[in-house]
Amino acid sequence: MNIDDVEIEDGELTIESVFAKQHELMKVYREIEGRHFPLDLDTREGQAVVKDFLWRITEEVGEALDSSLGASHVKEEMADAMHFLVELCIFTDREEVGKDAFVSNELPLGRTNEKTLWVKLANVGRVCKNKPWKQTQIPLDQQAFTAALTELIWEFMEYCGQKGFQNATELYFYYHKKAVVNEFRQRSKY
Repeated sequence: MNIDDVEIEDGELTIESVFAKQHELMKVYREIEGRHFPLDLDTREGQAVVKDFLWRITEEVGEALDSSLGASHVKEEMADAMHFLVELCIFTDREEVGKDAFVSNELPLGRTNEKTLWVKLANVGRVCKNKPWKQTQIPLDQQAFTAALTELIWEFMEYCGQKGFQNATELYFYYHKKAVVNEFRQRSKY
C-alpha cells in the first residue's frame, strides 16, 4: 500500500489535524521504540532522541531529492519528513511552538534550497551539547532549542514550496495520505 491507494476528503486539513493524527500514530510507535514523552532534554538520552529524529528528517528529504518516481513520490517523502518533524515537536514538548511555526509560513516559493535546510537541521542538533563521550551532562539551552526548531520548521515549509507544494493545505493533505499508509503498516506489522 502507498499513498496512491489512499483517498482523503479535503475536510479538516489543518495543522491541528496533523498533530492529532501524529499523536494517534505515536501510540503504537512509542510501544515499538520504547520512547516516552516529553523527553528530558537535559540528558544525553533525550538529546540523542532529538538527533535521531533530525537524521530521520534528513533521510526523508534525501529520499525526496533522490526520487526518480515523479512529483507525487517527492511529495510523499516530504510528508514522511513532516511526520518526523511533527513528532519531534511532540516529543520535545514544543507542540504549540510547532503549530505556530507551521501556520506562520505559507510556503513561499524559491526562497530556500537543500543547503539552507541542512543548516537549519544542524542548528537544532548543535544546541544539543550532550555527546556520548562526554562525562558531564550539559543542560539544554531551552530558548536556543525552541528558536532553532522554529527556524527549522519555517525552512522546511519554504523547502516544501520549492518541491512543488502549492500551499500548506496540500502538504497536510499528503501528510494525512501517508498517515493512512502508516496506520496500515502498523496494523500489518510492516
